[in-house]
Amino acid sequence: IKYIAIRHARSRPNEAALIVSHHQEGVQLENGLSEIGRQQASEANLSPLTSAFRREEPGPDHGVLILVTSDFSRAHETAEILYRRLQQWSASSPIPVNVELRVSPLLRERFFGDYDGLSADLYPLIWDRDTAIYQRLKHGEQVTELLQEEERLRIEPVEKVQKRLSELISKLDEEKKAEQGIVVVGLVSHGDPLQMLQCLFTNNQTRAHRFCPHLENCEMRALN
Repeated sequence: IKYIAIRHARSRPNEAALIVSHHQEGVQLENGLSEIGRQQASEANLSPLTSAFRREEPGPDHGVLILVTSDFSRAHETAEILYRRLQQWSASSPIPVNVELRVSPLLRERFFGDYDGLSADLYPLIWDRDTAIYQRLKHGEQVTELLQEEERLRIEPVEKVQKRLSELISKLDEEKKAEQGIVVVGLVSHGDPLQMLQCLFTNNQTRAHRFCPHLENCEMRALN
């Protein structure tokens, strides 16, 4: 299976510079894509998702392209636009490709606790703590106070996010292990979860996500 990370297109919370990470708010339509975001999704280069589907002899004569998206409206709307475009592409693809769209809460945004609903300018406070925890763990130092502060602020721990991401990948791997055709999976999610996902595919180090390259709005990146 070829996995592609896809960050949601520009959203209304992006434009308002607000942190929207709670599920109840994240699924609301008013927290979906902005006009710029819809344009980004409508114009995004699809080749990271489609380039694997080539007719080669000998080689598979069919394929499956699955978009799995977070249930947050900004990700779901991005996936829906990409899905419609991929359906159009599949009508003339080099080999028959079945395009699917799925929704998974396992890809939803990391919950930022007491920072939820506040200014996006506060993100660095969260990320600096993530980095400090990683650096201290790397050098065998105590992180109890930092973890207690994270818990007090109700921020979803990196370990919990990575666990649900790993669960999703394991389910997809198991489901498609007997598939004889080409399989490409696009994972439409959010900044922090996608950085953590990159870590799972590269070095499998917990809390190292801040050292993985950030994805811009509607950017696609191969994970394997």
